Amino acid sequence: MYKYCIVPKCTNTTIKTPEKLFFNVPKDPKLRKKWYAVVKRDDKAPPSTQTTRHCCEDHFDLEEDMENYIKFKLVGGRLKLKKGVLPHNFECQKPQKKKIDRPGFKKRQDIEYFERVLSKDIGHEDLSLYSIEVVECENQDSNIIQNSDPLKIPKEIDVLSKKNETGQKTQAVQVNMKPKMKTKSNNTPIKWKQRVVKKKEIPINLDANVSLTISYSNSSDITRSFGVSVSDNESNTLEITKKMNKNFFNKHMQQGSLMAISRDPKLLIGIPDHSYFCIKHLQNFTRTSSIEILVTLRKIRWHEPNSMLATHFGLSESSVTKHFKKTLPKVALCLNQLVMWPSSDDVRENLPIAFRKRYSKAISIIDCFEIQIEKPSNALHQALTWSQYKSCNTIKYLVSITPDGLINFVSDGYGGRTLDSTIFEDSGFLDKLPLGSIVLADRGFKNIAHLLEQRGCTLLRPPSVSSNSKPTAEEVLQTKRIAAIRVHVERTIGKLRDFKMIGPHACVDVSYIHLLDNIVRIACGLVNLQDCLFSSQV
Repeated sequence: MYKYCIVPKCTNTTIKTPEKLFFNVPKDPKLRKKWYAVVKRDDKAPPSTQTTRHCCEDHFDLEEDMENYIKFKLVGGRLKLKKGVLPHNFECQKPQKKKIDRPGFKKRQDIEYFERVLSKDIGHEDLSLYSIEVVECENQDSNIIQNSDPLKIPKEIDVLSKKNETGQKTQAVQVNMKPKMKTKSNNTPIKWKQRVVKKKEIPINLDANVSLTISYSNSSDITRSFGVSVSDNESNTLEITKKMNKNFFNKHMQQGSLMAISRDPKLLIGIPDHSYFCIKHLQNFTRTSSIEILVTLRKIRWHEPNSMLATHFGLSESSVTKHFKKTLPKVALCLNQLVMWPSSDDVRENLPIAFRKRYSKAISIIDCFEIQIEKPSNALHQALTWSQYKSCNTIKYLVSITPDGLINFVSDGYGGRTLDSTIFEDSGFLDKLPLGSIVLADRGFKNIAHLLEQRGCTLLRPPSVSSNSKPTAEEVLQTKRIAAIRVHVERTIGKLRDFKMIGPHACVDVSYIHLLDNIVRIACGLVNLQDCLFSSQV
């Protein structure tokens, strides 16, 4: 829902500042009138009580003004202000400081200009010392230097000297009474120097088809404009030079990117140093170049724009898009082989110490994670992908790991509205469970115990909590024990989130939604190549 702050000059909205809290303005006519008066909202019509208005958190002191501040920070809920609290912080309405006029300073400055000009005796015979004008004639063999008329003086002072009929000198002085700004010329005496322009002959060796024209302007600063007509041979040479420079740049950018990836592959593409040889195996399996594979992996790792990837790898933007969509399914098919279900004996052989005493038959820890996507244009797709938990449109995946942290199963993507238990039943996870195994899950997986019992397996999850009854000491202890070992699946999902394309706030583009399954499989395969969750196994 779009919200905006009613305080004048406050620009906070749910789009511009989504992290800020917005409080509802009371609908009671008297209270709403008080709020409007406090925020200095001078609406001609009386405030309507039918519409919902909001005021942002910038105009309150949350810790002192909120009734449920601590509870809201811990568990969320509705925003509640204390009774009688009104907005009182209005930093956005502070008046700006006006510029102070200094008439006395300007007057003294004008008097100094006037006295300095009158102290100099300027006549017609001295005009050539103060201003010259350079005129370029059609015949380039000669330059004519003429006195400017009228005399060009800076904007602050205009001085004109002339003789009256009696032969006496008179001076007319015009002073700009209100200079717009303080410049260097206001504080330094004016020094007029004669500018001498000498003609220099510059040897130019050009082709017969190239013509050169030089023109001078009549301003104080001499500017030159060159008009050059280039032959077809010259234009072809320029184009070839540009292409050579571009190819040189692309080649060195590509070499630099490859060198950076080889030095730190885990940072840039998500593959650890000891597994970097897999690039060659991917190249042989997919029958694509190493550049295409590295572009695909870096796109998944950092979710960079295609234009930036094109600059890094010396390619065009269209080539990057083509390589990514072409190489992605092939790389996913190869790396999906790393997401495998080990045998029960292998799981028990590598079982961590924390599981051996009470949960030695545990073979899988499951959980779901969601990836935010852009809001679909289709209303039905919006409803199917809406996640009540994330409050946005998402795609949900079920992931399973072994007790030692190896990803052994990942489902296809489902809409964010789908329940965890529905994905568990429909994803094919049950077909992989061996007889007599234990599956650890969160409280969100309700009503799946009977499905596991049909397979001869056991569901282990924290005891359900009821708001009416207090949990016993044994239930609290069991909850702590299960949470301590179930946390490893959260750590694995955290590793998956390191790939920015499926990160917590990735907001995947609509055009990439159909590629998400392959992207998630690639990320799971690369996580299995990385170091184990546990530093040592016993």
